Formats: sequence, structure tokens, C-alpha cells
Amino acid sequence: MENVKDFEEMYVELENQLGLIAEREQRPLQKMVATLTAIRAVLQDLREKVLAAGFDGTAAEISFFKVTKPRFFSLQILETELYHLENCRKAVTLDELRSYYGDELKSIGRFFNQYAFQYEYYRMKADELDGLCFVRGAALQSMLVTDLPDNDPEFTTAWDYLFAKFRALEMLRDHILHLLEGLNGQGADLGFIRPGRKAVPLKWTGDTIHAVELGYSIWVSDQVNGGDAELADVMHWLSTTLDVDLSRYTRLFVEIKARKILSKTKFLDLMKDAVMRYMNQGDAYKPVRKAKRIP
Repeated sequence: MENVKDFEEMYVELENQLGLIAEREQRPLQKMVATLTAIRAVLQDLREKVLAAGFDGTAAEISFFKVTKPRFFSLQILETELYHLENCRKAVTLDELRSYYGDELKSIGRFFNQYAFQYEYYRMKADELDGLCFVRGAALQSMLVTDLPDNDPEFTTAWDYLFAKFRALEMLRDHILHLLEGLNGQGADLGFIRPGRKAVPLKWTGDTIHAVELGYSIWVSDQVNGGDAELADVMHWLSTTLDVDLSRYTRLFVEIKARKILSKTKFLDLMKDAVMRYMNQGDAYKPVRKAKRIP
């Protein structure tokens, strides 16, 4: 069976595909068709891998149908919901738009309430019922059974579709809230940010001195505002974004410069080595990025 890393690479590649489609296709219907085609192709690939290789055990099967498949399938649900959100929007004034988005948020809330027990299980990351809800062919009590649009017993469990929909609707909710922030702030949408990018709070868990090294690297290489940014501004931005205390950045940088045995660019070297190992691992997915010019 494919390992978690292989699935992660498939997901990143699919996200990149969807991003490219969003950039080149502005017509809503054509965009939805293109994105759903890409997503369904990957889902079919997942299905073939599962049926061909199976799972190493029940734990692996539960993990796939509780986490992996819903992560992919939620993108299909989300793209459909996004299309309908924009296509059904008839509002003209700002107040009408606010009312429309408010109604959509209420609709999402009603779905969560309809499946309150399952949604709480999803939110709490509970596992007591995993053997019943995320194993194919498991016999369920009636209270646990849900209506499933995906009638494929070889690639479906009782709750994997429901978990995918929970994930999709949470991303849709965040997107609508983003749109409302735009209306309340400047009277216009802030621009499309692909839903789900900020669904999980992120926090710097590495050494603080590494974050300082990163901050100086960003600053001296003019990567922010075309180089028109003060060091203090860059450090404040990193501190806020990564939730890390960088108030002692000048003192820590003195320590970095004073290194004798360790490399003065220890963290950058670690990142470079990690990326090179990743790229050299056989058929590992290699993200396509434009090279950045470093003065």
C-alpha cells in the first residue's frame, strides 16, 4: 500500500493543478468542469491503488478512510459549493451581499446541526467508533448510518463522505467569512484565497534562533516589499505570523555571527539539505517554483 508521504505528494500536486486552473480559467462553469475533472482523476487513481494493494491492517484502513480520502474528496465537494455560491449570487448592494452570505453561513450551520453527533466526533478527533465507521463492510447500528451519495462498497465506508463534507463546508465557511471581511472593510472582496489554506493554526515549533536566521535571510535578500522593508518590520511580521517571540533578535544574531564550530548559516544549511534529500528521493514529487534571485 502507498505510504502517507506518497498520498501527501499526490495531494500537493493536485492543489497545484487546481491553482493553475484557477489562474488560467476565469469562466465559472468551465473552471468547475476543469477542476472536477482533475479531482476525479486523482480520486480514481487513489481507488485503483487501494484495490490493488490493500492495507497493511485495520489501522491503516481507518487512517485512509478517516483522513486521506476525505481530504481529497472534500476538494470535489468544495469546488461544487464554490461554483454554486457565486452562480446563485443575485445580490447587487452591499447589504444584499451581506444578507446572502449570512444565509449561506446559516445553511452550513444547519448541516452541522443535522449531523451534530458525527460533527462533534469529527471535531474532537475521537476514535472510539473508528472500527465501525471507517472500515469497509462494517455492520452499523442505525444511528450511525448516513445517506451516502458514493455507492461504491469497495471504496466507501459509513462516514468517510461525511468527514469530507465537514471539511469542505468548514473551508467554505472560512471563505465566506473572508468575503464578508472584504465587504465590511473596503466595500469589495479582498480577492480569492483558496479555502483551507488557513484552516489549521500554524505555530513555529523550531528553535527561536532559527527563526531569527530566517528573518535576517529574508531581509538581506530583499524578498519583502521589493527590499523596501526595515529589519524590525520583517521580524515583527515573522513573529506575528509564526507566533514566536523574536524580541531578542539582535542579541541572537550576535550569537549567530559568533559561531566558531557550527556554520553561521546552520538553519539555512539544514533546510537546503532537507530539500535536496526530498528532491533526490526517486520519483518524489517536485514542486514547480520559479527560482528566486538572491543578490
